[in-house]
Amino acid sequence: VTTAADVVNGDVSSVSALNANPGGDGISLREALTAADATGGSATVYIMFSAALNGATIEVLSELPAILRDHLVLEGVAPDGSPARVTLDGLRAPLTLGELLLVQASDVTVRWLRFTGVAPEQNPIQVPAVDIVPGTVVRPGGLGPSVGPQQIANVQIVDDVFDNRGITFPTTGIGPTPEGLIVGTPRPTNTGGNTYISGITIARNTFLHYAGNSDAVGVWADDPGETVQGVVIEDNSFDQNQYGIELGERYNAPRIAGTRIIGNTITGNTGTDGAIGISLDTNATNATIDDTLIEGNTISGFSGPAINIGAASFGMGMPDIPAGDVISNTQIVNNVIRADNASLGGIYMAGSNITSSPPSRVSGVTIENDTLVNDGTGNLYVSEPN
Repeated sequence: VTTAADVVNGDVSSVSALNANPGGDGISLREALTAADATGGSATVYIMFSAALNGATIEVLSELPAILRDHLVLEGVAPDGSPARVTLDGLRAPLTLGELLLVQASDVTVRWLRFTGVAPEQNPIQVPAVDIVPGTVVRPGGLGPSVGPQQIANVQIVDDVFDNRGITFPTTGIGPTPEGLIVGTPRPTNTGGNTYISGITIARNTFLHYAGNSDAVGVWADDPGETVQGVVIEDNSFDQNQYGIELGERYNAPRIAGTRIIGNTITGNTGTDGAIGISLDTNATNATIDDTLIEGNTISGFSGPAINIGAASFGMGMPDIPAGDVISNTQIVNNVIRADNASLGGIYMAGSNITSSPPSRVSGVTIENDTLVNDGTGNLYVSEPN
């Protein structure tokens, strides 16, 4: 990529064609993504940025082409220890923007980029900076569907900056919300169900100011029968987010398993009610969140619990009555939790609403060798069904 212009005027029929005929202003990111998707074969395609774009901003003016090609590396300017220096900014995009970058392929790496300008009014549902979604995604703005595989594996999102400072968020009600990075299906019923995601690595990133009912990192199984397996969230920095990390499920029989949340520094948004550091919550029918390891994290400054484990059935308009959800085999070990502002304790666990049948439950939780300090409401709060 040699220009910050968001245009297509080169030959995008393949990577080799684009390199030979880039257009008068160079190669844009939009052109590079389009050409990569059109290039056959199984060799890894590298989309790299010219050093001349060090510190440059690409103003994304409409939906970028989805990454649909397996074996692709999208790499900004090497930062040499500094934060990512090539910025994708969605603030000037139309109100129909669905996300800044959509990944629908396996063996993909995205690194050394900065994402910003994701505004809450751009979409009636969620607006992630980066979205990793299998199946068919209905994209807004009349673009038609993006048809991806039912299975996605081995995606690395590393050494990026997700920076949403300067964006104004709604302070009341539940409305459109900007998100940082979403793994899974944020738009239920679009994929036809039974999708599978595995081997996602989210490491050494920075997430700033995803407030207003937003997730900095969301691992979501919102499609019927969806499985999200083996997500690793490690050595990231979070600051001033509504939810630092959320594992959440809705609809019928989704499953999240084998998530590893290790060595992150998570600082909260004390100015927003209910802000949570790490949340495991089900709101589905026969959903499962199993085998989650939360280890070696430092969590502080949240108005809600630092760690929330909730199988409570809240409703929220699902087609089925939420019931039979299970959160099991969660290990919370070697964390440092400062619950200075928490209203519900450092670690909060809740079972189901007793009206659901069968009731949802939390089981097999290990809490070992954690340090909990400055907790005025109690270090551990366990709620009975209600």
